[in-house]
Amino acid sequence: MGAGQRQPVTRLSRGLATAIRVQMARRGMDMTTLASAAGLSLPYVSKRLAGQYVFTVFDIEQVAHALDMEPEGLMAAAVEEAAAMPADVGD
Repeated sequence: MGAGQRQPVTRLSRGLATAIRVQMARRGMDMTTLASAAGLSLPYVSKRLAGQYVFTVFDIEQVAHALDMEPEGLMAAAVEEAAAMPADVGD
């Protein structure tokens, strides 16, 4: 993938978005608060949670810390969410 090209949204990236939303709900955190705590813009986070774009490794680290989690824990939750999705979602 070259610069500026969109990466495909996979089942794992959709699982990550779901895991983030679950963790936000558990904490009573809205998207604006998450974006601010992660040091990311609201439109940036919104597009990724909507599945229009994928989160980068840097994003995952920032979002995990904003959720008071380790990145590994967030990714483990993402894998679980992805495994529960139908096979045709995001692949």
